Amino acid sequence: MRALRLGLAVTGCLALAGCPDGGGTPGDVVTADTVEDVAADTVEADTAVADTVVADTAEDAVDVDPGDGFVPTDPGEFVLGTADLSEEFVFKGVWAGIADVIVAVGNDGVVASRDASGAWSVLARAEGAALLNAVSGSDPEHLWAVGINGAILPGTVTSFGDSGACSSNAECEDLDPCTIDLCNAQGACVAEPSGLSGCCGSPAASFDFESGVLSPWTVPESSGAVTWQLSSRRAAGGVWSLYFGDPSKEPPDYDNGSQVIGTAVSPAITLPASGTATLRFSVFLASEPDASFDVLQVDVDSGTSRTKVWDKSQLLSIPTSGFVAAEADLTPWRGKTITLRFRFDSMDGSLNTFEGAYVDDVVVDSTCQAPGEANTQSGPTLWGVYAVAADAAYAVGRAGAILQWDGERWSAAQGNDLSTVWNGVTGADGGRIALVGNSGKLAVAEGGGLVDVDPGTTWNLHAVSTVDGQRYWAVGDQGTILEGDGVSWQRAASPTTVSLRDVHVVSNSDVWAVGFLGTVLHYDGVAWAVVDLAAAVDLHAVWVSGSGLVTVTGAEGEIYQGNADGLVHIGAFHPGGELVDAWGIGDAVFLVGSGGRAVAYLDGQWSVQASGTAQSLQSIYGFAADDVWAVGRSGTILHWDGAAWARVESPTSAALNAVWGPGPGEVYAAGSGGALIAWNGTAWSNLVGSTDQNLRAVFGLARNDVWAVGAGGVIMHFGGLGWARSPVEKIPNSDGGEDEIVDELHAVWASARDDAWAVGADGRILRWDGQLWTRVETEFGVTLRGIYGLAADDIWAVGNAGHIIHYNGAEWELMESGSVATLHAIHGDGAGHVVVVGALGTVLTLRRD
Repeated sequence: MRALRLGLAVTGCLALAGCPDGGGTPGDVVTADTVEDVAADTVEADTAVADTVVADTAEDAVDVDPGDGFVPTDPGEFVLGTADLSEEFVFKGVWAGIADVIVAVGNDGVVASRDASGAWSVLARAEGAALLNAVSGSDPEHLWAVGINGAILPGTVTSFGDSGACSSNAECEDLDPCTIDLCNAQGACVAEPSGLSGCCGSPAASFDFESGVLSPWTVPESSGAVTWQLSSRRAAGGVWSLYFGDPSKEPPDYDNGSQVIGTAVSPAITLPASGTATLRFSVFLASEPDASFDVLQVDVDSGTSRTKVWDKSQLLSIPTSGFVAAEADLTPWRGKTITLRFRFDSMDGSLNTFEGAYVDDVVVDSTCQAPGEANTQSGPTLWGVYAVAADAAYAVGRAGAILQWDGERWSAAQGNDLSTVWNGVTGADGGRIALVGNSGKLAVAEGGGLVDVDPGTTWNLHAVSTVDGQRYWAVGDQGTILEGDGVSWQRAASPTTVSLRDVHVVSNSDVWAVGFLGTVLHYDGVAWAVVDLAAAVDLHAVWVSGSGLVTVTGAEGEIYQGNADGLVHIGAFHPGGELVDAWGIGDAVFLVGSGGRAVAYLDGQWSVQASGTAQSLQSIYGFAADDVWAVGRSGTILHWDGAAWARVESPTSAALNAVWGPGPGEVYAAGSGGALIAWNGTAWSNLVGSTDQNLRAVFGLARNDVWAVGAGGVIMHFGGLGWARSPVEKIPNSDGGEDEIVDELHAVWASARDDAWAVGADGRILRWDGQLWTRVETEFGVTLRGIYGLAADDIWAVGNAGHIIHYNGAEWELMESGSVATLHAIHGDGAGHVVVVGALGTVLTLRRD
């Protein structure tokens, strides 16, 4: 069977009715990416003149051979209707996640709902936004709508916030004992503090340190003989303040020739369950201004999680000119008990002759909110939202804005923490990705980006490994060995105190670690034990082949091989240097190290390879004997293709200390300055927000598989660690070169990790095959604004002038819609309930016999 190309001849189309691109006058008025969308959309009007659609069956668009016995999926038909409301709205987004129920959003901030009986109602209107662009939810009780000026509204299928309109105090009562709820003269609900203990409207905690006694604060962490204590040398108001440094010196500083670390922890603080909460404090900081040194930060501990809420980068200048005010938002922890952690870390032993850090007048304040108050903010307009779970949702918008919901709060996609030095990364396909670094830095990603985890140590962590994505091992200085599930970690009994530099998990009862002074350790499922090496060489790397042969290497390029009974010396392959990492497959082993040294065991022989660089190589990982990656200093990236090492263009100049990936088309590298980069099968790019183009839509199959599309043909993908550009095919031009696809993309949908679709302006359709986005040629030529499918061979796209097209597994075909209104969105419940919405209150529902 050959797919047919459909040519569209559109006649009698009025622009205000939503013409196809290139037709009518004076053009499609709903494509603007600005606030003018509001005005433009509200003047759309149906006309009596219908579009004439002609199928041109004489031309082939795409040659498709679906195979013998192929039966195309029946597209069904869409029944035209409108929302039975008192006025017509321009619907921009729709959620139809359960049978017969519809929630639609659009102009004037409207949220309209149709229940299972077919009755329509307006749940909210102008709730902090003049325009809502999209709605999504993981279930009927967890919906989100987004719109202009960064509006984000929570709701359900029966209640979407509260318009605030009231005629009596009783209508405002939310039974919260912390607030007195009133209906004011303007007919809006307002909340005043009740004044009850533990409620919003009053400080939840306040510490001025004027007792001269540190308690109830504690100092559980101190390294380098310098710590936090009370000092009367400086104070913001009274006499005493909290100080990190050595007050016995004149002038005081925190210099003792080594790295110094200290953490001061507040007593437990219970935040009010409603309203907002804010941490306010005064700080005097005299330290190195460089963000990579003399780190001062504030963390919030809640349960087993730890979140940084403030650091010294928020200060206007360092040293500060006296005490300055600082604050951090604690609203995400409403109703929870937290502790505050003020942490100072010099990061090294040099340039520590500054005075140090003083903290005073620590206050946790709160305010009350009116019942049903919308969760809106002043920010970039948001055009798309998608929820993959009740605690995992993503919103995208103007200038590449990407926000994520973690079950407690919305936050911007995480950027790089310049003070972080990553040393190791590991994971398993579909499981958590774990990263470790200096000063006990440990973070995991399972969707929603990196989340810091408390490993229970501040020693530098040098490596991490897992075999199944369920159980992880990490090693570091002072013989540190950690074991956990990625989120919860425990300190394992270690038979050494030397610095451990690498760990390799063969199975959960067969784990190897190596370190300085010839230290080789083996875990047999019960305990760690020392394996005899009979040499005091510093070891940096360990690898275990499929046959169980253990290879360790380190200073001077010394290589030893053996098993748990002992290891024997093979040779030295880098005199005056060191080999620092190892990876292998089958019997092949690859080693890299300082000065660009590369060594390999191939075809039964050890040999030095030409790497083509003098930069030190820090890490190596691969997927086959002809597909190996090495990374190192100055952003160096090399690839081995089975014959030679070749330099690959790098998006960073930072030192890269670790590389790992779940597959050949998805590789991550991490390093100094918080550097995180990703390989997408075509190119390396920086993770997190690597576009300034407007993003129009977002869709996710899982927490670690999310797509966003937008202007300029931009397609972004989130794979767990961060967002990165996805590769899109280029179009050959008449000059023999290639042009990028720059059509604006309005919608994206996926059936699997290796099967996704994006649609947009001028009828542009792109398809993802797991490696590359490629064009699907048609002659529809009409802007497509929404896409949704029930299966890989049962997909609809909707757009201007009432156009609906259907993919049946072999071709896209045009459907009759009965409407010429612009259709903005389509959604369904995955079982046959599919709804399309658009201008003039248009609502179409799928019907199949």
